[in-house]
Amino acid sequence: MPFHIPDWNCGTGKRRQKSPPVKRTDINQGLAGAQTHLSGMFALGKGVPKDLVEAYKWANIAAANGSEEGAELLRLTEEQMTPSQIEKARELAVECVNNNYAGC
Repeated sequence: MPFHIPDWNCGTGKRRQKSPPVKRTDINQGLAGAQTHLSGMFALGKGVPKDLVEAYKWANIAAANGSEEGAELLRLTEEQMTPSQIEKARELAVECVNNNYAGC
C-alpha cells in the first residue's frame, strides 16, 4: 500500500509549497526536523533514490531526537518493510548515532 508523506517545513509541522534544502550539517548536529525531512526524501525517492531502509533509519533517529513527524514517518515506513529490512535499518541507525553521524 503506497503512502503519502507531507511536505513539512523541517519539523515545524507547517506545510510549505516547496521543500527547503536539507543541510548535512543540520542532520549531523542532530536536528530532528532535518533528519525527518531526509527520511521523507528517501521514502519517496525525492532527490535521492527511494530506499525504505534509509528512510526508516533516519525516521528512527529523528523520532529518538523528539520529532513527532519522525515517529509517524517511522510507523508509515515500517508498514512497507519486511522484518529483515527493519532489523537492518535499526542496526544502521544505532551505528550512525554511535559514530556521531559520521559515514551515515
